[in-house]
Amino acid sequence: MGFLGFISLIFFLISSYFLIKLMYFSDYQFSENLFNYNLICEKADKSNEKCRNIMTIYWLLVSGIIFLLISFTTLFPFFVMKKKK
Repeated sequence: MGFLGFISLIFFLISSYFLIKLMYFSDYQFSENLFNYNLICEKADKSNEKCRNIMTIYWLLVSGIIFLLISFTTLFPFFVMKKKK
């Protein structure tokens, strides 16, 4: 169970890294209008690079939250355990 927690924590950190990389260090700044998908992709083709990047950001957010929840629920008992005297 702890192994699953550490693996999911590693995946959470990797997805967070790519999320920050895409949001703040790409050519187009997504931080201002991240949740305005219609403004970015309404008139543009869905294969546009901006649309692909914003969809990738959405999926990284979802997967990051899922991995965080898995790692928290599986690693929490290790931090609550009390040492025997």
